[in-house]
Amino acid sequence: MTTAKKGFRQSAATSKKEQVKNIDVNVRNLQMAMRIMQMSVQQLATSYQNISNDMSKLMSVVNNLQYRTQALQSFSSASESDITAKADALKLKDYNEASDKEDLEKQLTVVDTVAADSICIITSTCNDENKDKGIFRSKFNLDTCGVPELQQKLLGCTAGAKVDVTLNGTLHNVELLGVRQAPPKTAEPTAPTELVANAGATEDQASATAH
Repeated sequence: MTTAKKGFRQSAATSKKEQVKNIDVNVRNLQMAMRIMQMSVQQLATSYQNISNDMSKLMSVVNNLQYRTQALQSFSSASESDITAKADALKLKDYNEASDKEDLEKQLTVVDTVAADSICIITSTCNDENKDKGIFRSKFNLDTCGVPELQQKLLGCTAGAKVDVTLNGTLHNVELLGVRQAPPKTAEPTAPTELVANAGATEDQASATAH
């Protein structure tokens, strides 16, 4: 008695026509990918060109401003330091008006001592090498400022206090100019959860829960 051998079914070999078709599809896909890449590169080049043009315009404005400042000095007795002082005074006036308006809108009150959730107003100076990195004015919530060293050193301070803090790798001498406090948040009324939970209880059970 003979037994038939079980064999494995083999897939048919790919014909030359199918191979050519597969190559053609792959080439088309590659061409499409190259077109998409070219379009992306062109968009990047256009964006870079726009940024470059904006920077050129900005530098032109700065240069014109510098020349006009020099021209102003030549027609008056004001020195560069006098002009800078006047500009800072105008900037400070605008800042104070905006800050006072914010205090009224948000009902912020002036307090003496910095608490964990206080709003601080600071200025800072740096050494001569980094004097342009000083902070003119900054008003921020202490608990969300994200600088642990500044939070620790300002906590408990009063207006006029000065602390040394490193910000972005530069040492700042920070002066606390003012402290504000936001009004306490009013808690939303909540339902009497115990009585609601026992709404289906008997009269005696509800009385016992209430007591």
